[in-house]
Amino acid sequence: MIQGRLGDEKSTVRKGAIQFLKAITIFELREWKSTSIIRLLSLIEERSQDPVMSIRKETMECLDDILNSFPRNQDLWRFFSSFF
Repeated sequence: MIQGRLGDEKSTVRKGAIQFLKAITIFELREWKSTSIIRLLSLIEERSQDPVMSIRKETMECLDDILNSFPRNQDLWRFFSSFF
């Protein structure tokens, strides 16, 4: 369902989906439920290629928030460094 919202034609819907994914990802990282973390992060990262600038900005802010929430998580940093 959320994957469909990430591809919605309305940018406000896509932005809300990114914010929702950020909240879930932070929760999953706090609870150490790593099985779905890579999939969640990949979904967020895919939006960094969105044609709308506000969506790309929201994606970068979301990724920044996640990284700043877990500054000592080396696996997380390695995951992000593989994309950039």
